[in-house]
Amino acid sequence: MILKPKIIFYLSIAFFAFAFLLFNPSTTNAATEVIRTIREDGTGDYTSLAAWEAGEQRDLVAADEIAIAQIDGSWTNPDTTAVTISGWTTDATHYIKIYTTTEARHNGKWDTGKYRLEVGDFVLRITEDYVRIDGMQVKITRSSGTITRAAIGYSGAGEIQISNSIIRGVLSGSAGNLYGIY
Repeated sequence: MILKPKIIFYLSIAFFAFAFLLFNPSTTNAATEVIRTIREDGTGDYTSLAAWEAGEQRDLVAADEIAIAQIDGSWTNPDTTAVTISGWTTDATHYIKIYTTTEARHNGKWDTGKYRLEVGDFVLRITEDYVRIDGMQVKITRSSGTITRAAIGYSGAGEIQISNSIIRGVLSGSAGNLYGIY
């Protein structure tokens, strides 16, 4: 049986493609997701977002990880400790993700029976790049002062993603210069 040149050409390409995949496996693997749970009732890894940040802070690039704060369960009281996300090493594929599960997430309007972060100054300060926040309720309350404050303050140079979240500001008295995201 004589093979035509066209068939030989296609068989050669298929053989070399197979050999390349067989002997040169991809070295690109997805980073490992490290999930820690935050629950008000104490049955999770942490009871506040600030405790999670302090306890999990690390070099995600060197560890080849994605740090995930999974906020879960019912919440009768707000989380009242300000959070500063700082001291991490991140990049586009080794990032920080903070999100609420269905049980802890609002339904599109403020809900005091769901997770909420409520503080009187910068509620959530982010100095790291590559942070993703999903489904949070964040509230800042001020009664005086004109120094700029924000519910969520970002001072990085890369990217952050905030989705499906409610940001609420309550001003009274002589308070001014309040931002939702700054």
